[in-house]
Amino acid sequence: MNPPGNEEPIARFLDEKLKNLSFTTELVEMDKGRPNVIAKLSGTTGRPRLLCYSHTDVVPPGDLEDWSEDPFSGKIDGDKIWGRGSQDHKFAIPVLMTAIKAIQDVGLRLKGDLIFAFVVDEEMGGHKGFRPLLEKGYFVDTDAMIYGATGALDGKWIYIGSNGARWYRITVLGKSVHTSKLEKGCNAIVKAAMLVLALQELADKVNRKVHSHTGSARMSVNMVRGGEKENVVPGRCIVTVDRRVTPAEDYEEVTGEIQTVLNRLKQEDPEFRFQMEVTDGPPPVEGQPDSEIVKVLQDAGEAILGVRPKVRGTSGSSDRAWYASMLKKPIAFYAITKAPPLAHAANEYAFISDLVNTTKAYAITFIRYLGVEEEYR
Repeated sequence: MNPPGNEEPIARFLDEKLKNLSFTTELVEMDKGRPNVIAKLSGTTGRPRLLCYSHTDVVPPGDLEDWSEDPFSGKIDGDKIWGRGSQDHKFAIPVLMTAIKAIQDVGLRLKGDLIFAFVVDEEMGGHKGFRPLLEKGYFVDTDAMIYGATGALDGKWIYIGSNGARWYRITVLGKSVHTSKLEKGCNAIVKAAMLVLALQELADKVNRKVHSHTGSARMSVNMVRGGEKENVVPGRCIVTVDRRVTPAEDYEEVTGEIQTVLNRLKQEDPEFRFQMEVTDGPPPVEGQPDSEIVKVLQDAGEAILGVRPKVRGTSGSSDRAWYASMLKKPIAFYAITKAPPLAHAANEYAFISDLVNTTKAYAITFIRYLGVEEEYR
């Protein structure tokens, strides 16, 4: 789970399975005890080179009382497989590995190189996984990336871009005293309450912004933490804001909007004091709709569904964006799924039939994008 981030057991399990599929593998730690799995299946010509991504971390299950099944059981019930990560993001890992095994089982060998990256820390922005790997030069020689998609992607859409993310942690400062002496203190929770209302006014405006490609901008006050004891006036209260940024927005302008709210409150109330920390998540990406990998995925989807998938972006964000932003190369994420989107929700499950159909789509994509030849035995 992440937090705290304990991906090592799954990484070592996958390392062994990939070696059995003739991949050369490398476990790369950017954070102690959290290995990223990088695996390469060399083709006969080495070109093109396709990177396929999935992440091994999952969010905690939350309140176990909300689950009808054990979130870590992997229970199979008819066409359903239950559990945390069955959609986000363990769905893609068996799909990718089974697709290449199917190609090998029928005696075909890829011409181009296939690289799998099963990385850590996506749920916290990829700062200890995919991003530092890219910064160290991994994957620079690849030509395109498939992000192993999941969720409510019914096969009719290929997603190529996404909003970025920026998080704001605003500490409202008061003065802590005993409740009996409250006139000598300053209640940080009360000051923070005024801040939350002002931020929501801004959020109402932000959430009406729509980008033609990635959809709506997003802003939400998602955490408020304050207070030490029932008889102590709180000296600080922390307000956390999640801001999703479209490709049409500028990060500094986005921060400026929040800073304007803070400055106005300070002007209206001299007792209002604060500190703000800003953390960048993945950047916004518009994508490359005419790239070869997109066209091949469209061919694959059409072959299975009889309908050619269309192309668009998504209002969510992910560390997949670091690849497009840093390397300026195309990304595409695609799956054929019927299950409702249950990432980070209780009772997460995936349909086994969706795993099968998406495996077929990826196998077709590998063959058509990388090329194959009969393997002489």
